[in-house]
Amino acid sequence: MWLQEHDGKDILEYLKISALYRGMQCGKTYAEGFIRYQASLKGLTERLLP
Repeated sequence: MWLQEHDGKDILEYLKISALYRGMQCGKTYAEGFIRYQASLKGLTERLLP
């Protein structure tokens, strides 16, 4: 992989370690962390519709 050749970092190993860490936080073997992002305009339909 390019990143490993360029920077000497293995992105797959990083992802595995990150998933193991998040899994320990929630009591599972592997997990992913997410942040909820609200991209919709809830409650603003009266301003968007004619």
